[in-house]
Amino acid sequence: MYAGMAQGAVLRMLPEAHVVVLSHHVTPYQIVEAAYVLRESYRHFPPGTVHVLSVNSEGRRTPPVAFRFDGHFFVGADNGFAGLLTDTPPDETVCIEKYTADANPSFVALSVLIPAAVDLARGAALSDLGSPCELQVTMHRLLPSLTSSAMRGRVIYIDSYRNVVTNITKEDFTRLQRGRKFEIWMGSSHYRISRISQRYADVPEGELVALFNTSGCLEVAMNKGFVADMLSLTLQSDVLVKFFDN
Repeated sequence: MYAGMAQGAVLRMLPEAHVVVLSHHVTPYQIVEAAYVLRESYRHFPPGTVHVLSVNSEGRRTPPVAFRFDGHFFVGADNGFAGLLTDTPPDETVCIEKYTADANPSFVALSVLIPAAVDLARGAALSDLGSPCELQVTMHRLLPSLTSSAMRGRVIYIDSYRNVVTNITKEDFTRLQRGRKFEIWMGSSHYRISRISQRYADVPEGELVALFNTSGCLEVAMNKGFVADMLSLTLQSDVLVKFFDN
């Protein structure tokens, strides 16, 4: 219902808007998961696109903000998602003040974030929405821990097919592997994968498969199966990669 209300509000204020829904399935209150979805999606949209993130956005300590980064606009709450989204500070940030007098504190997305996004889509400047400010809540992407013979990461996203995405990148994996054999342990040492595939169908149905997804993150799946359910994996579950010298 809430997602439909938000989309309806956009179309009521700006009938010609192109509304694209990235996801309504982010785990409640999970900023890390939501930021991953937005971080890996926004760059596929045209410059000037306005992106709204409404996860854990209602709170006295998380005021609404808008910022410009990499040619795109982002509207959300000052709850840490900006630091998870960008590796460098935004080009410009404002605290949204224009709509807050009549805002409904129980649905900030509808009463503040959506009107701000619509104004930006109409061509308004960030300064029209409020005063320049610094983001107060800082969160940074969790990086895997590395040693000479292993890397330990975490599950950061579980998609609708129950495939799990980790924070282990292809760049770090290749740099540490140096041509060595390896094993990927998911959940426990009982489930091991010893090769990187190009596609899910590279293994027989029902078998585990590891690959680097389009974002360059290590992903573990099961061909025609649901690996997160089978291995009882959740957000922040451990993923271990062990390298073996010849």
